[in-house]
This record gives sequence, C-alpha cells and structure tokens, in this order.
Amino acid sequence: MRWMQGRWSEERIIDAINNTERYRAVPYGISRVYVGDSEESIKEYWEKYSKIEKYGKRPDIIVFRKTVYEEIKNELSEDPTLMSEDEWYPLIKRSLCAIEAENSLWRASKMPDKDLKLPLPRKSNIIAPNIWVKEEDVERLLSWQRIYRKPIYVVQVFYDLAFAARLTTILEKVRKIKEKEEKLQTLEMRKLGLIISTQKYVDSRSGVTQSKEVYRL
Repeated sequence: MRWMQGRWSEERIIDAINNTERYRAVPYGISRVYVGDSEESIKEYWEKYSKIEKYGKRPDIIVFRKTVYEEIKNELSEDPTLMSEDEWYPLIKRSLCAIEAENSLWRASKMPDKDLKLPLPRKSNIIAPNIWVKEEDVERLLSWQRIYRKPIYVVQVFYDLAFAARLTTILEKVRKIKEKEEKLQTLEMRKLGLIISTQKYVDSRSGVTQSKEVYRL
C-alpha cells in the first residue's frame, strides 16, 4: 500500500508540472510509475535499480524547462529511472531542480490546525499540513546535490493540496534547533515551525519496521 501511495503522489506532481506551459518533469529516482504491482516484479526492479544508484540517493523527479526537455527527450529511455548516472549526468546538468516526493493521507484543507501561525502553540498534537524529511535520507540526498549542484525540493502531496520547501531551508532550521541546549530545543522548534521527532516506518526493501528520526516542517 505504501508503494502505491508513493506512486500516486509522484504521478500527481508529474501531471501538475507537465500541465504547465514552461516546465516538464521526468521520473528519476526509484520508480513507482513503471514498476509492476507484483512482489516479483518489484524485487526484480530493486535489483536493477540498486546497481545504478551511484551518488547518494536519487531524488524522485527531475524538472526541466520545456524547451530543454524537447531537445533531450529522445535521450530518455522508456523507464528513465533505470538509466545510468553516466547517461543522466549531461541531462541533469541542463535541468532546473530535483524533487523528493512525499505523501499524506489527509485533506490538508480539512486539518484542524491548518491556519496556525508561528510560533507554534504548546499543544502536543498539532494536526496541520507538514512537509516530512527522514533524517536517514538527508546525507544521501545532499551527496547527490553536491555532485550535480542542483537544488532539491521536498513536495508533500495531500489529497487536495501540495506543499513544497527547499531541502536546504528545512536543514537550516534543523541546524538551528540542534545547536541549542537540549532544554531550549522545544522552544526553538515552536519558534521555527519545525518539529524533530521519531516515527516508525516499514522499510520498502526489507519489510522490517524501524524507528527513524524525522523532520516535520
């Protein structure tokens, strides 16, 4: 189910960008668009993909200006996510940015705390739209960003809305929080509108449930 949710959110982002006049989006990271739905086909895809993911973690989507996309589209294979980095490198150098897609099973416009202003209130359970970043993904995404020198945006897709933030903007807030004394970190989180917490996840590759640190903007 998590696989299909991720696929749905990526498709919504790609559709939205491709329906603009000036921009085009292409799948780049782990494909939830082209992979079949059977366990066997997903396993086969993982084996192929793991051999080509070379520079940290590939973001899910690459965005081009439409004029550039028209020039390079014939260089893209049917499944661009299985193209090697050597094939991708000259194309990404002509791109605008990359997108890491996340999804939430909510209607953002219906969330009780959707109109909160900073600083955040003291209440422990704030139900408002969030942009999520898993701590374990950060260094691998930054490794990719250092190689290609293209900004990464995190886009959180809800059923009715989507929100975006630049990865470095999120990480700058994390840095400011963590450099504070532990007793002052909660106050800083409310001030900056970013919550650092622990969340349980089922690993897509192994199926094992793990507790992971997450950043919620």
